[in-house]
Amino acid sequence: MKSLSAAVTLIAVLGAAQAAPEREGFDGARLARIDKVIGGYVRRGELAGASVLVARHGHIVYLKAFGERDAERHRPMTPDTIVRFYSMSKPITAAAAMIAYEDGDFLPADPVAKYVPELAHLNVYRSGSGDQIVATPAQQTMTIEQLLTHTSGLSYSFQPVPVAPLYAKAGLASGNWYQNPQIKGLSDFAARLATVPLQYEPGEQWHYGMSLDVMALVIERTSGMPFQEFVRRRLLKPLGMRDTDFLVAPGKADRFASLYLWRDGKRVLGEDGQSSPFLKAPYAYTGSGGLLGTITDYWRFAQMLCNEGELNGVRILSPAAVDLMMRDHLRPDQHGELRKSAWFGTGGSGGGLGFGYGGAVVTDPGQNGTLGSAGEYSWGGAASTTFIVDRKEDIVAVLVTQLLPSGTFPLRDTLKTLVYQALLHPEK
Repeated sequence: MKSLSAAVTLIAVLGAAQAAPEREGFDGARLARIDKVIGGYVRRGELAGASVLVARHGHIVYLKAFGERDAERHRPMTPDTIVRFYSMSKPITAAAAMIAYEDGDFLPADPVAKYVPELAHLNVYRSGSGDQIVATPAQQTMTIEQLLTHTSGLSYSFQPVPVAPLYAKAGLASGNWYQNPQIKGLSDFAARLATVPLQYEPGEQWHYGMSLDVMALVIERTSGMPFQEFVRRRLLKPLGMRDTDFLVAPGKADRFASLYLWRDGKRVLGEDGQSSPFLKAPYAYTGSGGLLGTITDYWRFAQMLCNEGELNGVRILSPAAVDLMMRDHLRPDQHGELRKSAWFGTGGSGGGLGFGYGGAVVTDPGQNGTLGSAGEYSWGGAASTTFIVDRKEDIVAVLVTQLLPSGTFPLRDTLKTLVYQALLHPEK
């Protein structure tokens, strides 16, 4: 398998060479263990290709690509390879929500129905399954903050819960509903969503679902701008995320990675990057999983968060808004399902984990069973991508690959171990 020199690729992609790891408090030799471990997944054929980026104090100290983005055509993985972010779109949507919030468009405590009246009269699952589901009107009001924290009661079609089949029946199958020509934008999405009972009462507990898609519609209606344009104008363009969008432009298709599946103990092709539906615009712009981009683009976004809302002199959010976004918002009794969610890239042994807006927050790294810091913010995507932002240590790390399902291999926790075991000079 081919791999690329980090120094060479940084010059090509970012216009600058990488910083010496020792200058930023890392042991370079220990950091190079990433080559053996992540490269090992590629050499064993478990991953077709992968890229890893580590930065501290705003300086990239490690950037390397392993293997191939397109194993069938033997095209190498590179830092400018475009990948499906899937649920790593959610923190970007959450940041877009914080921008709209700072614009004065809404408050986190506002009822969702104030902006999405389609969801004003929701039912909640009570008992039964299949065609025998019993649902009654919700007793609690769904809020904007519940959308951002996955405590709205909304679910997904892939979840092992009684209401899940009803999402597919409504045309909202996870992972591809926004590529269905029968879906006429986010307003049609909301009308369809209203026909499906909530799995839980709003505010009852954390449950992974379509909350950030509703958030996208709130942003669209309160800003007066299509959601995709809001994200492009207020986040992607100011941050210089030039390869990140809701589709792969024709001139960039040759850099788009293929998607692989893990089935019966081996890797198989799931979606050819050269014939992917992501090569054309979707029928709705999802806030949950619609973005594609490069590892270096995602680093720019994550670095902005690590920098308290600013990157290269461009301020996106206030420090207070970043702190609000990256703080645990769950009550102790809401944590149950989150602590079982390692397949989403949050990892951990069950405890010490909370949830902010759009991403997980480490509340106690010792209890979480991983190296790292309290306050660390992270999330992952369905294709085994993951990232971490540690403001205490001023560290950003991103790993991208394209393998479904997420959690096939413990990449998030492995990445954390490889980063923190190389940090010899932590902040005091």
